[in-house]
Amino acid sequence: PTPPPPPDDHGNDYLTTTSLLTLGTAMAGEFEAAGDTDVMKVTLQPGTYTFKTQNLVMNPNALEDMDTVLILRDSQGTQLALNDDAAGNPVGDFSSAIVGFQITTAGDYFLETYHFWDDLGTYEVLASVAAAPPPPPADDHKNDRTTTSILTPGASIAGNIEVIGDRDWFKIDLIAGNQYI
Repeated sequence: PTPPPPPDDHGNDYLTTTSLLTLGTAMAGEFEAAGDTDVMKVTLQPGTYTFKTQNLVMNPNALEDMDTVLILRDSQGTQLALNDDAAGNPVGDFSSAIVGFQITTAGDYFLETYHFWDDLGTYEVLASVAAAPPPPPADDHKNDRTTTSILTPGASIAGNIEVIGDRDWFKIDLIAGNQYI
């Protein structure tokens, strides 16, 4: 007879999991049996987060490449986000990532992962605070009539459109009756 699979390392749903994930610390997991789902709980404050699977290792008895699917759920089990194969992964890397997800309500959330092909293998799950986006570049010229950028006839001024929707305004004194090119 075939021996039974090893005990499950993480609960299979958000109601039964006892696995507590710490922000910034990867937690190991294993798909011990075909069709295994692992769920980990993480407590979050309002902010922007990244969730991912990493360090995927296929079980020697597996039939398919190690390929994870990652789901973020709220405290009621409602699916908030899902990713299968993060964008930008190198060929053969089937890890998943939910990047830059905005949490607006403090509380417990759940990360559910499973093998896309219902196969065996090990992995890690990581939840981290997303890096803050860089501040927008300083505006080189004001966007309205209060501009302090003065253009002289016959001269030029360099300008940059730093962000979408930016406008650069310039003041110029012109003499009536003169032609300008």
